Amino acid sequence: MCKSWGNSYQPEKRESVYQIPGMESKNRPLKTLDEPQTYEADAKTFARHNILCEQNGVWKLPEGVPQTLMECFQQGLKAAGEDGVCCGTPNAEGKYETQTYGELKTIAQRLGNAFNKLGLINGKSKIAIFSANCFEYDAIIIGGYFQNLCNVSLYDTLGEEAVKFILEQTEAPICFIQDQKKLDLILKVKPEHLKTIVMLREYKTDNTDVNIVSFSDFVGTGDSDDSKNVLPTSSDMATINYTSGTTGNPKGVVLTHKNICTVANGITIFSVPEPWNTNDVWYSYLPMAHIFERAVHCVLMSVGGQWWFSSGDIKKLLDELAVVRPTIFGSVPRVMNRLYDKIQATMAESKLKGWLLGAATASKRGRLDKGQVTKDTLWDKLVLKKVQNLLGGRIHTWVSGAAPLNPKVRGFIREIFSCYVIEAYGQTENVGCGTGTSFVNYQKEDGCVGPPQPWNEIKLADVPDMEYFGKDGKGEICFRGDNVMQGYYNDPEKTAETIDEDGWLHTGDIGQWMENGTIKIIDRKKHIYKTALGEYIAPEKIEGVYGKHPHIAQMFLWGSSLQATNVAIIVPDEEKFMKEYGKCRTFQEACADPDTAANFLSAINKFAREDGVKGYEVPKAIYLEHELFSIENELLTPTQKAKRPAIQKKYMSIMEKLYEELNN
Repeated sequence: MCKSWGNSYQPEKRESVYQIPGMESKNRPLKTLDEPQTYEADAKTFARHNILCEQNGVWKLPEGVPQTLMECFQQGLKAAGEDGVCCGTPNAEGKYETQTYGELKTIAQRLGNAFNKLGLINGKSKIAIFSANCFEYDAIIIGGYFQNLCNVSLYDTLGEEAVKFILEQTEAPICFIQDQKKLDLILKVKPEHLKTIVMLREYKTDNTDVNIVSFSDFVGTGDSDDSKNVLPTSSDMATINYTSGTTGNPKGVVLTHKNICTVANGITIFSVPEPWNTNDVWYSYLPMAHIFERAVHCVLMSVGGQWWFSSGDIKKLLDELAVVRPTIFGSVPRVMNRLYDKIQATMAESKLKGWLLGAATASKRGRLDKGQVTKDTLWDKLVLKKVQNLLGGRIHTWVSGAAPLNPKVRGFIREIFSCYVIEAYGQTENVGCGTGTSFVNYQKEDGCVGPPQPWNEIKLADVPDMEYFGKDGKGEICFRGDNVMQGYYNDPEKTAETIDEDGWLHTGDIGQWMENGTIKIIDRKKHIYKTALGEYIAPEKIEGVYGKHPHIAQMFLWGSSLQATNVAIIVPDEEKFMKEYGKCRTFQEACADPDTAANFLSAINKFAREDGVKGYEVPKAIYLEHELFSIENELLTPTQKAKRPAIQKKYMSIMEKLYEELNN
């Protein structure tokens, strides 16, 4: 039975009804803040392990802890009890209705038997889900595991071609769809193998080609008989998680139960500074189609924790946080950057506010530098509590992922919210967590992403073309461990390009070992980068589209993981450009005119968007250069290819100024 709560509700505190054996925390404070966090485990490859491995090799799932995600759920159910809250869902009035672990189990079991009745094949058939985060999403996933069925998530930003490709590559016979808009898209692309659509919300259609039923009707076709269950083993596929990619079709990352359970259990045992339990609450607003949110759900589910869903309306964010009052909060850098900017703006409005917040954060920084994390200071009670209450006032751990975080922002969040900040680094290909700033008393803002977590090792592979060598502590970051994917679904060629014959997952990121054994990302092997939004950008591909515009001679697109948008250096085609933008002045004068640059940017972005360039790929500001890139000025190779590092170096100060103007 769902319970409804208004804005005054605070999730009740309750003790765990079950002490989970084998899941005791092994995280510990560093002996000194300069204690090395890794050690060299292989003198030949220079691979390094986390010091918590204690010279015993990379950690692997021991007996007695969950080996599959179904076992994770069963463990969480035992910890929380049948009546323990697992989810909170906002209704139309802004109130939350809760669902229990017992309700989740019941609906999932009936879904499992409905899959069985539909004729889905254990260990082979795929269940597709095209929806925002919701209770049904988790029920579908667990229901599938009752019959050893792998799930496939489709995310909102997929276009028609990508949706069709995924559904046809996986041959999914069934797809759960959230709303009318997504239904219309699916019916338009007509996937060949799709036979059944289950709608989570109201819908209208005159379609007769595919069997379409409501979620409640589909659940009604199954019963609660658990004798028909066919549970997965650790080596079975748990999910195919498609990455957005930069060119071509999305790639389906195949993750087994062992892959995900290695990370989920490993995080509980080694990574969280303060152990998570049934009292912990997570605000679920990051998309479940991406590995970050999915991995957190798995961790919480295994300890009987709670996840409360966002309505998806950004305007209701603060109101919902006031109700949910999360104890664990997750975000991508973009969210933290916005919060940082908002608080900085508040400080600038009043000298008194600015002085108080400045004094409070300085005091907290003094404690953090000693490895102390606390909300019990006078500054917390008199000043910081008001800011902390914006996000509910109970956050003890903040998790950041998807892109590197500005050290200044990371430190400020720690100071203001008096919480642990775990900055994780990884990819979908290793369940999103290969490193993390996880030691309980290490609070330095050094730009590092922590040591490799105990379940995987890191080596830095030589990249001779860029003069990076593992022996010097610099190179391409490579991971190896039980969290590394099995490969890309039905794509052995791309799998071989990513995982070498020794099992090392090549990330394409260039890292550097720091003196304390943590890793810092310093470059990118390929000319692909990730923005602060978490979107991968392939600049050369985008430049190729813009290069078709008659007014553009050359272009250099640039961005970074600390910025949400792109900027560009453009050399116009002088003759054609001047015919439209000349206005009785020289080419150099026209290029230097800010109004001309703004008008030109609008025109070329319209051109590129019509040619398929996505909104997050276009430059938001440009600099018009009147001098061509050439071999003579050392910006082109002898084969007329752009020397990207040289161009970046020459124009870095200009591009930084463009970002300053954009951000102000």
